[in-house]
Amino acid sequence: MIYTNFLWFGSQRALYNVLKAYAIYDPEVGYCQGMSAIVALLLLYFGEEESFWILVKLLQDFQMREYYKPGMVGLTKSFKILEELVLKKSPSVYQKLVRSFPKKEKPSINNSSSE
Repeated sequence: MIYTNFLWFGSQRALYNVLKAYAIYDPEVGYCQGMSAIVALLLLYFGEEESFWILVKLLQDFQMREYYKPGMVGLTKSFKILEELVLKKSPSVYQKLVRSFPKKEKPSINNSSSE
């Protein structure tokens, strides 16, 4: 990980503190593993309290909460936008990606094989 030196110097407690505080502050979002990379980067430049409030600002004012809420709707939307941009701007790259990573059929709760 990029932040190995950060964790090496004992700042893992600060990372835990900020993430725990956010999970308490916004229980609908809580904690998601991807948040740790953002907070670790913030802690390289700011103290715990500043990092916490910057995280709040990022997630609330820049609509990043949708990336981390259950269902990750924001993340899904962003991937769809990225897919459409790649298709429009670079169809050959899009085709290579489609061949390399074919879409898999999503399992359905209603498709039980036990019937």
